[in-house]
Amino acid sequence: MPSFAPRYWLLSVVTALVLVSAGGLGVVAIARASARQGSQSFTPDRVQPTPTPRATPGAPDQTALDNWRRYGGISYEVTETVTCRCPGSGRPVTLVVLQRKAALQPAGRPPLLSIDALFDRVYSHRDARFTATYDLDLGYPVRIQFDPRLNVTGDEVTYELTSYQPK
Repeated sequence: MPSFAPRYWLLSVVTALVLVSAGGLGVVAIARASARQGSQSFTPDRVQPTPTPRATPGAPDQTALDNWRRYGGISYEVTETVTCRCPGSGRPVTLVVLQRKAALQPAGRPPLLSIDALFDRVYSHRDARFTATYDLDLGYPVRIQFDPRLNVTGDEVTYELTSYQPK
């Protein structure tokens, strides 16, 4: 196990305690990044509880964004699965991000968004409602669903991120 794992574990425990002591402000995730032996690929071990849909970002979103800015990478690979009513939906694709810019955008698929672009969408207030679950150590969204219009069925889009690996 790499030497940085205890620090991230402690950070997740402290973050979880702060969120719970703050009155459970919609705690969106209790996720710990675990490093696979010999690599720096992160996979959330557990995610709980199911987040509540909301229209505006709150304390859990800000905590995740702060963690991402502090501990996340500017160059990374992540497997992203986009689910929507659109061609190519539901197939996982590895997204390569170099210097915070997506280097790969396969044709015939829903658009892939970098982690920074997902946070931009959360904070743009362009969606009527969103639901997000974050990795509390590194702050990236493990699963995020956007609902642009409340009274329209089928316009929702969900992004699931797995196998985060810094470059």
